[in-house]
Amino acid sequence: MSDTFHSFFYSPKLEAKLPPQELEYFHRLLSSFSSMGIRSIPEIPKMKDMPEDGFILFATAREMLSYQDQELDLPGDETDHTAMAGFKTGRGRFELLGFEDINHKYFDTIYKRYHNLPVKIFETERLLARELTVEDLDALYEVYSSPEVTEFVEPLYEDRSEELLFQISYIKYMYGMYNFGLWAIILKDTGKIIGRAGIELREIDGEYEIEIGYVFGRKYWGYGYAFEACKAVIDYAKNETDYPKINCLTRRENTASVNLAKKLGFTFEAETTIKYRGLDTVFDKYVLIF
Repeated sequence: MSDTFHSFFYSPKLEAKLPPQELEYFHRLLSSFSSMGIRSIPEIPKMKDMPEDGFILFATAREMLSYQDQELDLPGDETDHTAMAGFKTGRGRFELLGFEDINHKYFDTIYKRYHNLPVKIFETERLLARELTVEDLDALYEVYSSPEVTEFVEPLYEDRSEELLFQISYIKYMYGMYNFGLWAIILKDTGKIIGRAGIELREIDGEYEIEIGYVFGRKYWGYGYAFEACKAVIDYAKNETDYPKINCLTRRENTASVNLAKKLGFTFEAETTIKYRGLDTVFDKYVLIF
């Protein structure tokens, strides 16, 4: 956080308007930021003077809207609720949310979204997961280079320019809209990308549900990396999304994936037909309910 934001500003009215439970949280927030070297300044600068490495806390939604000089149609009873403002962007954009939602992770994420920086997702004993960037393209092609790897997963585009355009769109819309997707899995000892794992959104039997997905380079099979990464993905899905369950779709002949699904706690539910490499293909659907 301290590498991301260096200062924040808040309205002098803020403390006076906060209810007791939120005021206590606000003081803890100030103390936490102070210990990290982030300055708090009780004077909101003009929009043109607002630094991009700072953010603002507002007392009410109406106060925030006045600062932005925007006309938004908010219900009258909402204009007195406490509201948060994120960092300044070129359009003077701010994020409106409940006071209890403010935390280091929130600001770190919106800052990195704006500056096109990858967000760190989780860390395990041996692995680190972060969002992919277009600079990871060479590493992805290395992961997918073995025919054994692509036997049961869709390969990357043969034309690298097509894959580049796909990745740009995926990063912008999947990560940006859903805060999940397939992430780069990095071996902490070497800093090398060894695969991908994460959460996909798929239409299954007419309903959109989340699905766990993973792929690892051939030379990294047999070390337990898939289990370690997928276990962390499941924890993320359970704690960071509102979905009540996660699916694992696998073809019956892919015994390694079937065994991994069972080891992770998934149970077989039914067969389902989905589009795979342009064809209707039958998959076994395993489910893990949170």
